[in-house]
Amino acid sequence: MFKSTYLHVTRIIPFLFTLLVISSCSLTDVLDQEPPHALPSDHAIIDLQTAENALVGTYAQLPEAHIEFMGAYMTGLLRASSTGAGFVTNEIATNHATVSNYWSRLYRVVSASNGIIEQLPELTIENEDRKKEIIGSARFLRAYANFELLKYFGRFDSLSHSDGIILRNSLVQLSGYEKARSTVSESYASILNDLNQALDEIPVTSKSHYVNKSAVQALMSRFYLFRAYADNDNASDLNKAIEYADLVINNPIYKLEAGFEQAFKKGLNSSEVIWGRFPDKTMKMKYNNYLVSPSPFVMYGPKLDSLLTGDPRKAFIMGTNPILRTKAIIKYYVNNQEIDETLYLIRLPEIFLIKAEAQWRLKKDLSECKTTLNSILTRLKQQSNATTMEQFADELFHHWTAELFLENGHEWFASIRFKQIEKLQNLKDKNKYIMPIPLKEMDFNSLMKQNNGY
Repeated sequence: MFKSTYLHVTRIIPFLFTLLVISSCSLTDVLDQEPPHALPSDHAIIDLQTAENALVGTYAQLPEAHIEFMGAYMTGLLRASSTGAGFVTNEIATNHATVSNYWSRLYRVVSASNGIIEQLPELTIENEDRKKEIIGSARFLRAYANFELLKYFGRFDSLSHSDGIILRNSLVQLSGYEKARSTVSESYASILNDLNQALDEIPVTSKSHYVNKSAVQALMSRFYLFRAYADNDNASDLNKAIEYADLVINNPIYKLEAGFEQAFKKGLNSSEVIWGRFPDKTMKMKYNNYLVSPSPFVMYGPKLDSLLTGDPRKAFIMGTNPILRTKAIIKYYVNNQEIDETLYLIRLPEIFLIKAEAQWRLKKDLSECKTTLNSILTRLKQQSNATTMEQFADELFHHWTAELFLENGHEWFASIRFKQIEKLQNLKDKNKYIMPIPLKEMDFNSLMKQNNGY
């Protein structure tokens, strides 16, 4: 069982790796002089306790909530602001702080995971089962981070494309930092390899801020949907997406809440949260941006208003800031003075949507597709009204956006898969489906190729 020391990670990870203590909000002087996310090769894991601490430290490197806003910006559902500059117009600067931070945080997850995966197998530990679970958890976290990197910085939409990610699946030495990016196909293959191994090693159950077997299955379902799309709706991958979705859906541990808003009132205790980032007491990002400052998140525009017209979830997404008395995104309000800082990484409604979309892409019977979608609409007292597959596709995009707005960029990737981004943003250049490689990486890594269009 993981220890409650997760909330106090700064006390237990200073020995881990130098860069794992870097603040999530800014880069230190060390990073100004060294390649980003490069790590020294000190052997920090010496027993089961230090392995547990290392895993807790790896979880602590997961990015905070800034990434969830980028998808909403890029689809034009949030208005432009200083934070969103470039996202709304899909002209993102290579030195944009949010982009650089996300890239660095994800590679720190990869680096910390590498430390566990490389060091722990060498140790003789009495509790071999727990040793195996820790390694499996590290493999999952590395897969998750690499998948996020591929989605945002690689041409995830084309399996044959050369521009995948840098696969740094071993500890990085300063002398060997420079490395070329792998292809998209190689990137997907590496992610899947980690997920397959994690599936055999990871705990069956755990608290929702730690991964378990269901979280692996859920991420595999997401993975197969993305790779199928990248490969012209590959039928084998689509069927795999359904297979893993069913494993999660049929798990009695997870159930949809009676109301859409209940998941966000209960946080990680919600029965539909499969995995989320635990909010420690220092996390004030949502509080600062949603509640107490005149931020971009009060600046939703007519596109979001139009999209949510007639949807019961609108009342729980759009409202009034109780302090500023302005328009606001209220999805994460617990009450008038509190904000839920939880980062929802996988919720059960996504798994139903993955299954419904995979069925639609496989051209399954329309009634079968509608039955799956209706599973999440029943609590809204709604049902699918589609009479054609084209209408069903429009419904799917709507519910990907309405159900998962400001969660993991789902609205952005759905707008690409359902070809809605051209309507929303008049975006025709596929090179702008992804963000630029951060300037710091380009400065330190002469073998890195910048994304086309930047």
